Amino acid sequence: MILELRYEDHTVPLSNTVKGLVQIFQSVKKTQRRSDLFLKTNKLKLYPPTKQNFDPKLPSVMKTNTGK
Repeated sequence: MILELRYEDHTVPLSNTVKGLVQIFQSVKKTQRRSDLFLKTNKLKLYPPTKQNFDPKLPSVMKTNTGK
């Protein structure tokens, strides 16, 4: 259990699908609301596992919180 966290950098969420990433970020958003933490999506980059059928646009769930 993390008792105090003020800053986290270079976190890499891993998933084989966009749906998996969305689930990860929904979980992060729930945690941030409880803990008053912020996710700066302007620094977020998506890297495709393959170049086939990759859409680099962020799903809307990943755009809503830009931090302070």
